[in-house]
Amino acid sequence: MERSAFFNSVAGDRKYKAEIFAGYFSKFITNGIFPLPADNLRITVHDRMEIKAFKGTGYINGYLYENTDSLILKVSPAHGVKPRIDKVVLRWSQVERNIRIYIKEGIADSPPSSPTLERGADIYELGLADIYVAQGAYEIKEADITDIRLDAESCGIVNSILQADTTAIFNQYQDWFTTRTNQYDSELVAFLAEYEDNKADWQAELNSWTEAKKLWYENNLTQFLNEYALAKSEWLADMNSWFTATTIAFEEELSDKQDEYMALAETYLAQIESLIGDAEAGELLNRVRWLQENLGFIPIDAGDFFETYVDYSPDGGEF
Repeated sequence: MERSAFFNSVAGDRKYKAEIFAGYFSKFITNGIFPLPADNLRITVHDRMEIKAFKGTGYINGYLYENTDSLILKVSPAHGVKPRIDKVVLRWSQVERNIRIYIKEGIADSPPSSPTLERGADIYELGLADIYVAQGAYEIKEADITDIRLDAESCGIVNSILQADTTAIFNQYQDWFTTRTNQYDSELVAFLAEYEDNKADWQAELNSWTEAKKLWYENNLTQFLNEYALAKSEWLADMNSWFTATTIAFEEELSDKQDEYMALAETYLAQIESLIGDAEAGELLNRVRWLQENLGFIPIDAGDFFETYVDYSPDGGEF
């Protein structure tokens, strides 16, 4: 059958379907993603088991795909025992009449393998990334994502007329990435081994330092307690000495006062005894003697004590 395109329609005799336009463009534009920007439709981690597809544009079988904003996709829960590899694809569907990004879930196995791309009359897929889902994983890490956009067999870059084979570049990048990863892994293993070897020495040094500080604090605390005990003993001795001296002085002063009162009492008693014949004087004498016998001395000014008696004595005399 002969077919040509595209001519102006006259009375509706030249009507063209979308697939005719797509077939026309597919003749000189190859399948793939557009090269700019560099992160065009790149897949990266987003949050835990979610991944993100960057903004970008793709082209499949003459049909255009454009993602105008970041697209969030959720990875299925991990298998509990075995790992798997999921593949993020840009899928053209003749039946659905659209192009969308999907996650093709792989089969859990040891070792796991990446799902194959479907490329038939109704469905055509371009691979964007492989995602390694470890057994029991609860989040996807950046290291779990392998970018396969530059692999010409999986996706590749849109080209005009001739397909630019980026497989060699991709393989070179993969070799460099693998080499660097192995190098970093080796360096990390060496570092951890050195750390384990030196860990005991570091721990011993730390223990020695800690013990030294502990001993220093204990010695200083002991010295402080000893100095405190000495100061306390000296203070108590000074206090006892002062108290003893003060008590002795007080007792001496008290004894002097007692002797003074005793002398006064004896003088007043003698004066009272001179009035012993008087009944009132006898009663007063008995009271004074009672005070002397029970108190040992008369604890009041004797002159004031006898004022009342002197005022009322029969003869009005004075002591």
